[in-house]
Amino acid sequence: MKLTSTVMGAPFISQRVLERRMNDRQTSMPIAMKFPFIALVLVLLVATPVRAQNLVTYSTSAPGVSRAITNWGLDTCWASSDNMQRGLIFMGTNNVNIVRVGFFADSPLTNNDVTPSDKSAMQTCINLAGMATAAKKWDINLNTSVNPWYTNGVNTVYPDRWAAAMEACQRYYNRSFWAAEGFNEPDLLSNNEGSAADLYNIFGYLQASTNFAATAMEGGSTLNDDVGLSWFNPVAARASIGSTHCLAGSAASYVNFIQSVGSSNAMPFNPEVHNVCEVIMGANYGLQGAIWWGTAERARGNFVNACQGQRLGYADNTNNWTAAAVYRGTNGAVQAFFGGNERMATTTSYQLFAMDRDVFYDGYGPQRFYNVTVPGGTGYQVNQPDAEQVVNITWGADVQPAINGRYIVVNRNSGRVLEVPGANTNNGVFLDQNTFTNGLNQLWDINPLTNTFGGDISYFSIKAAHDGVTMDLYNFSYANGGNIDQWNGGTNAVEQWYFQYVTNGYFKIRSRWSNKVLDVNGASTSAGAQIVQWSDTGTLDQQWRLIPAGVTNYDFIAPAAPTQVTASANAVSIQLNWKTNSETDLASYTVLRSTTNGGSYYIVARGLTNNSFTDKSANARQIFYYVVQAVDRSLNTSVNSTQVSAMPTCAPALVANYTFNGNTSDSSGNANNASAYTSPVSYVTGTNGLAMVFDDIYQYALAPAGMMASVTNFTIASWVYLSSPSASWQRIFDFGNGTTQYMFLTPNSGSGTLRFAVTTNGGGAEQTVQTTWALPTKTWVHVAVTCNGGTATLYTNGVSVASGSVAIPPASFNPMLNYLGKSQYPGDPLLYGRLDDFVIYNYVLSTTEIARLMENLLPPPDAPTTLTAVVVSNTLSLSWPSNYIGCRLLMQTSNLANGISSNTNDWSTVANSQQTNQVVLPIYPTLPTEFFRLVYP
Repeated sequence: MKLTSTVMGAPFISQRVLERRMNDRQTSMPIAMKFPFIALVLVLLVATPVRAQNLVTYSTSAPGVSRAITNWGLDTCWASSDNMQRGLIFMGTNNVNIVRVGFFADSPLTNNDVTPSDKSAMQTCINLAGMATAAKKWDINLNTSVNPWYTNGVNTVYPDRWAAAMEACQRYYNRSFWAAEGFNEPDLLSNNEGSAADLYNIFGYLQASTNFAATAMEGGSTLNDDVGLSWFNPVAARASIGSTHCLAGSAASYVNFIQSVGSSNAMPFNPEVHNVCEVIMGANYGLQGAIWWGTAERARGNFVNACQGQRLGYADNTNNWTAAAVYRGTNGAVQAFFGGNERMATTTSYQLFAMDRDVFYDGYGPQRFYNVTVPGGTGYQVNQPDAEQVVNITWGADVQPAINGRYIVVNRNSGRVLEVPGANTNNGVFLDQNTFTNGLNQLWDINPLTNTFGGDISYFSIKAAHDGVTMDLYNFSYANGGNIDQWNGGTNAVEQWYFQYVTNGYFKIRSRWSNKVLDVNGASTSAGAQIVQWSDTGTLDQQWRLIPAGVTNYDFIAPAAPTQVTASANAVSIQLNWKTNSETDLASYTVLRSTTNGGSYYIVARGLTNNSFTDKSANARQIFYYVVQAVDRSLNTSVNSTQVSAMPTCAPALVANYTFNGNTSDSSGNANNASAYTSPVSYVTGTNGLAMVFDDIYQYALAPAGMMASVTNFTIASWVYLSSPSASWQRIFDFGNGTTQYMFLTPNSGSGTLRFAVTTNGGGAEQTVQTTWALPTKTWVHVAVTCNGGTATLYTNGVSVASGSVAIPPASFNPMLNYLGKSQYPGDPLLYGRLDDFVIYNYVLSTTEIARLMENLLPPPDAPTTLTAVVVSNTLSLSWPSNYIGCRLLMQTSNLANGISSNTNDWSTVANSQQTNQVVLPIYPTLPTEFFRLVYP
């Protein structure tokens, strides 16, 4: 790598077509202006708001696609044994099949040979390359300044002398080379390398040489990818590898380079990768090989391994020089990777979204989405953090807890805690284990690195609470038995750690430097035993539990399993209840679910502090099976409770009700709470209480995935206030799975209409209903859309204004990305306005009932006259006419001798009964007689 001294701006052109009809949007690729071969060209960085969020959808169960890079290497031109050793550790020795070594042109040849100092430097390369025992492919590259003896004017060289230097170096290396880079960053004017014509001639001399007869010529190796093709194309007749770096130029040029080289039947190659972004993006577009500059740590090493599996999701932002991808590795592990160019990244927001299940992101969950911001700088090499990151995506019955806070760190083998002995505050004090006394020297602040820390941020700092000093690997050791101390630094690789989950709340704690694990010396159980690093042996003394601080006396006794667990079916959810545990140190409950009797179970809720849970994702007509676990403050987990089961009725019901009275919670009783994209959320006075503000820059909301899974007929209604100006293609809602499957309501289509549309085959196959006018601005309008069989109807302010044929029900495509105020199409504008009282029903409301919504009166108009009770086994099923959904079922327990009380206070509402027309309740023969009645509202 060579640092630049000259910067030339290259503007790029972009165009966007907003009209969405017939799927005809387009965005032109950034186009770099043409410059001479030797010019250094940099893309002009234009700051864009974080609002330009990039969505990465993936399915953990999908087969995925192959987007592998199979040729990986490490560089010896940065002559560092640490770089080589750590790269091999994190990548795996067997995955490193290329090494890059240097040739020298810093002195004239004497007797057709290089100088002793150059030979000494080559011997260092040989020694380092020898560490990569599986690397059979050696790449030779210029690793020196250029002596005037080789030059023939400004930026021209003598090809014969240059080739002779390469041959002399090859004789010293005494081996054949896989590839030869004739120049290294020749577009950098100060390098004094030759022209593309010179490079072509150098390749000619080498190909005529016996020692290079089997060597692939590697053309370009430019610093700036904007000019990569202008260096490769002139030598393509003799070069079978095209290479460029990404230290200047646009991501679009990088993509174009890879694709163009590949289409010419040459190998696209990046011999000097500086950020995982370059290989995430490169793998997508056909890059076939890469060599890391410096070393490869966790994010890079994990990517090398993961990309040999199947890619499940991908997104990039070429304008911002960032990229993200999700891979399922050959070992089955699912991981997400993020990166931004070392010198030219602009801050970019990415959102991961699991289409098939709730998952945990580094322990956060269960949830569908996860937001990651890849930080960038403010200009070329200005405040650039070179950020890269890996995130573990997991699910199942035993998932790691998230880590961020103050903890007691307990060894699984000894039961003792990690401490700074004697509460010492000096640098270099070796850590040990001891009996827990709750002293600050036995508490640890464990926090992830900030996303602007710089470099690979997939690590944590671990600081002693009594002095704020960081846990440190002493003296940059690789050795088993290397001591662990405290050191007042925090910025070195030896002062950062990551956590590998084992089971039952226990982790292995790994060093960023050596990748070895935290270990109790000699597997001792004694107080005062020192803490060291060691190779992973899988023994219990290498496992640690992170117990949140505040526990004064931890134990390893699991709480009792929850009892009296019940599962009650609602229309589009299942309600679970259980008896509160009696343990005084109880912390929370975990709910696990299966669709198979007896499991296997997976976590659907964790960290519950009350004894009830509404499973919103249990909304299809099938049996769901549940068990509940209790968790104490020491993170001990009970065995499973007795299994219970229920099946949603899928009867007509209120699915979701967003009043937006200060939050995005669902008041329907189905727990379909929405999530706002940014926080805090702004609320203003609406038509009934407060309304949520959508600012057309950042804010939108995301309703739960799959909440329309069983919905065929429906009513969706909301109060809408549009601010001015009102851009076309904003969305009131857009429920779908991307740009091929969706249903949306826009207040102003490209044709100036209020439009409802649905499709399962992209924009060209939409079925639509629309008015002849757009929704007015600067006034509240009540808008509703109903779909009944094959007919959809639009209402404004309670009046039907358009109707037409729409034959695609949401259940046919089960929308997962359910947006309020946002489009499935990333180019469409966000909503600019406000929403209030947004409701979803899984049946069609009458015109009268829609009019009542304007008065905040949910249907029905009157209480029903019939209430049907059916006893089946040990359950009581109560039902009433579906057109009277909205009534509340009341219950009273009384002795018959005393009669039924007419006092309102003696009656209680059956949970969630107002959102359905059927409830199923357990029968307990030993309890008193129960009486039921319906009331409205």
